[in-house]
This record gives sequence, structure tokens and C-alpha cells, in this order.
Amino acid sequence: MDPFTLHVLAGHTDMNTTKRYIHPNESHIREAMAKVWGGHSFGHSDKNGAATC
Repeated sequence: MDPFTLHVLAGHTDMNTTKRYIHPNESHIREAMAKVWGGHSFGHSDKNGAATC
């Protein structure tokens, strides 16, 4: 679960409170970096069922 969602669900008024409970590990950080640098593919190819123009 991403930190912001946890913050909202937990009802914290300050993100610093939520940060006490977040302990990212190297694999989660690498996964997040891959998503950012790798982009996304949803809706950009026929393989995913997207319409072509």
C-alpha cells in the first residue's frame, strides 16, 4: 500500500505520524523506480485492448 493511502485510511492528520510506520526496503524502492522509469503500458497497444486510430 502506498504511504498516502495508508495516511488517509489511518486517519492521521500529519504525514509524519504515518512515516513512523513506513519502512521501505530495497526491493520496494527498486520496484517503484522501475514503474517510474519504465513508464506504463495500459491503453497503448492492441495487446491491451486499446483502440487504434
